[in-house]
Amino acid sequence: MLFLPSFSSFSSYPKFSSHPQNFPKPRKKIFHGIYIHDFGSGRPIPDCRNCVPMEVFRKSVETVCEQTCSGILDGIILPQAAYFSFPSHREHVKFLKEYVDWADGTMTEL
Repeated sequence: MLFLPSFSSFSSYPKFSSHPQNFPKPRKKIFHGIYIHDFGSGRPIPDCRNCVPMEVFRKSVETVCEQTCSGILDGIILPQAAYFSFPSHREHVKFLKEYVDWADGTMTEL
């Protein structure tokens, strides 16, 4: 049996809400991985040249960067650097670089 609580189940507790930033920070650092290569297509890995769908990848990058900047996450891990050189992954790598450059160039540190 698998139990998956929803955020709505915490709404009755005063110190919790549906916003992750309201949860107590754990003692360990939290890093989030972003996958560029699609391992969920069901094909054998050597035959699979597919990227994660661009709209999923774009939303993942934007969300993880926002959560890192707001302090919810402590960092981002890109565990598939070997796939960066695949021609089929060029659009994703280009988006990632442009987004990180933009975010870094527009962030204000206080």
